[in-house]
Amino acid sequence: MIFFDSTICADFTSATEREWLETNGIGGFASGTISGANTRRYHGILTAATDPPLGRITMLSKLEETVTIGDDNYELSSNQYPNKIHPQVYKFLTSFRLDPFPVWTYSVDGVVIEKRIFMVHGENAVIVRWQIRRTSRRDKRVVSLDVRPLLSFVDYHHLQNVDPEFDGAYLENGSTVSMRPVSDLPTIFFRHDATSIEKTGYWYRDFEYAIGIKRCGAG
Repeated sequence: MIFFDSTICADFTSATEREWLETNGIGGFASGTISGANTRRYHGILTAATDPPLGRITMLSKLEETVTIGDDNYELSSNQYPNKIHPQVYKFLTSFRLDPFPVWTYSVDGVVIEKRIFMVHGENAVIVRWQIRRTSRRDKRVVSLDVRPLLSFVDYHHLQNVDPEFDGAYLENGSTVSMRPVSDLPTIFFRHDATSIEKTGYWYRDFEYAIGIKRCGAG
């Protein structure tokens, strides 16, 4: 098991220089950094092999997560912009480990949250799971999570830019949301247990991608 404590995780530079990698055995993969900030064009939560083992498309670039504890909101992600890091999740990140999959542990206002990412072998599918690991028995505050997927849908050698032809429409079918923002690329499906789905359709601009130096990975 590879383990990093808050000495690394609470330092944005150190956490961003260390990368993780998950593969699905057919050419698809997920990869990123401990801090959550993408530093190279190959980082993404789901890069699918549409013509295994080739035809790699970055479908899901990253997830923007906000946890609400009582009346307060805390953002559990990081992005690097010109001269600014926002949000600053590393302030809450207490540890990261590969066990064997990537696992993040956050301590947020007295609540300990764990996040795991792993890929399904032989499938272009990735599973992300969040769990409350510890809170005070006397703490009666309601804890909820808002997740905003940032779609890319470009060849994995490329980066997405604002595209007026990008179709943000989606279909709901029970606990599944499907989208096909680019007509000649496959549909993406989101299975979830959310209480509600909101259409936002915002473009995130001006991400900076700096190549990391130190690496860590899991097969």
